[in-house]
Amino acid sequence: AAALGGIGILYLIFNPWKKTALKTLVHIPSLLVSLIVALFWFVAMWIMHGPTYLESFLGDQVGIRVASKALLVIKHGLTALGLLIVMFIPWISFTFPNFKSTLSKSWKENPQFAGFALLWGLAILGMGALTSKFYERYLLPVAPVLAVYLGWILIKGEFEIRKRGLTAAALIFYSLNVVLVLAGVYLGIKGHFIWFRLAFILVVLFYLAKLIRSGNKLPKAIAYSYLLIFLSYTLFTSLISFPHQGQQLKPALQEMYDMAPKVIAFRGNEHVGSKIRISLYPKTQLINLDRANWKMQMKDYNYLILEDLYLDSIDSNQFQVYSETINWSSKAIPDLIQTLGTNEFDSILSETGKKYYFLIPNNNQ
Repeated sequence: AAALGGIGILYLIFNPWKKTALKTLVHIPSLLVSLIVALFWFVAMWIMHGPTYLESFLGDQVGIRVASKALLVIKHGLTALGLLIVMFIPWISFTFPNFKSTLSKSWKENPQFAGFALLWGLAILGMGALTSKFYERYLLPVAPVLAVYLGWILIKGEFEIRKRGLTAAALIFYSLNVVLVLAGVYLGIKGHFIWFRLAFILVVLFYLAKLIRSGNKLPKAIAYSYLLIFLSYTLFTSLISFPHQGQQLKPALQEMYDMAPKVIAFRGNEHVGSKIRISLYPKTQLINLDRANWKMQMKDYNYLILEDLYLDSIDSNQFQVYSETINWSSKAIPDLIQTLGTNEFDSILSETGKKYYFLIPNNNQ
């Protein structure tokens, strides 16, 4: 983020079309707003979860972040480029067939902004390619700038007159929402009650149907349908992903009252560990064990939380399972959905689910 910001500042100062003086960049009101935007999330998380959130964040961010293998760089670079293109579907398709001439017009009209947008996009692609582990969120800083530039190109290309293409795009995204809603109704009938969310989605779909039928404001219908997919998708994800592991373990430690451990060692997926760490704060501190020598490190701790992959790697006589979490396995989703609300569901979930175990000392050894 710092490097990306530095590139942007250097471009504003040294670009050949319209240089920006340094004293102009040091605009106190703008800097204050930027600081508020940059820091409010961390302040909110501090208030809600205390310092453990920042520890978890730093643990995720600090470390080996630069990829050294050429194939990994190419893979992440292509992934970033692909996601960036997908992010702007269907809008990017409306730039054709006059993309070249429209791009030339927009460049001549404001070359300093066009150059900034292109440099910003290339910079984030390069940085995404060089990371040792690529996350979709790395593209977020560049998305607003490219969205403005793409919108400018679309307006210059008079994309709103392409009624057939706009209607087709609106219907495609609208249909995806309808499929997700029907699936949500099916899950609701089987016992997964999220009717308020479902009702809200249906109201929005009714409004979008009116827009599409009238043929007016089709770009608005596309944008709203696209955004609604993310809400409609939660009709599934709320069932598959929640309650997460931290939410499941928290009651078990609360039942221990003053006997709850102050420190617990953890071996498993680091993102799951972050959820557990935040959920157990402030009473319990979660310590991640190293990947290489975690078996040696665990000897220093009396309490462990282990992913099911590692349970067979420890001495079962030394620990006993006090509590466990279980979440849906992606491979078993079809079977779990089919048996939801039946007696078979629990047995299939137990057999196929992803588990984490809270282990306490075995006093009977």
